[in-house]
Amino acid sequence: MGSVKGRSGCGWFFAGFLLGPIGIIIAAVVKRIEPEVKITMRRPVDFVEGRITTTQVNNGNKEEHLQSLLKQATNLKNSDIDTAIRIVKQVINEYEKDNRPFEEIRPIYFKLAHYFQKKGNRDEAWRTYNRMISEAIEEDPQFTGIYQGQIYSRMASLREKEKAYKDAARFRIHSYISTNTALHLQDRGKEIIPLKEFHKQLKALFKKGNVEYPQHIIEKILNPLIKELRKKGPVREPFIQSPAKNAKINKRFGKLSKLTSETIKAIQKEFAELR
Repeated sequence: MGSVKGRSGCGWFFAGFLLGPIGIIIAAVVKRIEPEVKITMRRPVDFVEGRITTTQVNNGNKEEHLQSLLKQATNLKNSDIDTAIRIVKQVINEYEKDNRPFEEIRPIYFKLAHYFQKKGNRDEAWRTYNRMISEAIEEDPQFTGIYQGQIYSRMASLREKEKAYKDAARFRIHSYISTNTALHLQDRGKEIIPLKEFHKQLKALFKKGNVEYPQHIIEKILNPLIKELRKKGPVREPFIQSPAKNAKINKRFGKLSKLTSETIKAIQKEFAELR
């Protein structure tokens, strides 16, 4: 029992020998020690040609090692989900120490949330998604909505699995608004998802929940925002190097933030009244 909980098997054998049944009780209730995942670096290779610096070699080895750990977590997810979760957490910590951008850490966050869901730890999965939302807000305005749209979409899928169809629909609307706002800021208004197409997704969710879909109300709330998003975006070049420094984008983003906030509040109010 002691060795299963990450403690000394020999030491707990003698404890059981000396204490008898009391020792067994203590071993049964003692807290399990979780082994820490160690990230050890391979010794850098000496390059005869190429003139690669030690820092570059170490960074390259570290990235390779972190990717191998993620593969190890993938292999363990069905047999030892706890260890898989600890590995992914450790990789995220290493990425954050290196101040990696959210774009690079985002897929690993998704992996962690998925593993929490697989384990049945819903609260930790939601904490991970909420953390991602906070991280995404700090990104450039042109791309924030794309990231948030993906996160809200995952949250909607989770609620749908839990048969909370109204919540799933609400998160789908969040995703729809976030994604279309980003498309507008990149001057990609032609790619905005038509509200008619989006209604089909929402109707399917409401049907699963045996609730009548209030299409005319949802349409009335979303139409003003979609009409605004279909206007010409603030820039012609969608992927400029530093969009956050563009005053037009920031001004437009501020105006849209207020409008989207009002739209989401109206949606939440409407959903709260649905039975």
